[in-house]
Amino acid sequence: MQIHIEIHVRSESGGGILFFSNPYVKMKNYKVDPDKEAARWAYVRIRETELQMSRSLEIEKVIYNGDRNITEETKLCREEFDLSEWRQEGYIQ
Repeated sequence: MQIHIEIHVRSESGGGILFFSNPYVKMKNYKVDPDKEAARWAYVRIRETELQMSRSLEIEKVIYNGDRNITEETKLCREEFDLSEWRQEGYIQ
């Protein structure tokens, strides 16, 4: 299933950034906890952007499918991030 994620972040220099992602979520995980699954994909996109920009980004707001606010869930993903686990589960390469 494909979802639409709207991500608002702020860079260290203070500039705001808005970007979008349209990942295909893992249906098995989405059925159990849709917000957590969407937050994981949002955090993957934020992490990719941080690596591309070589800077840390502050998560301001994350919304998926138009009205589901998953800002706090996405911030928790940053705290719980485990590279080897996320690789094994297929969220990142």
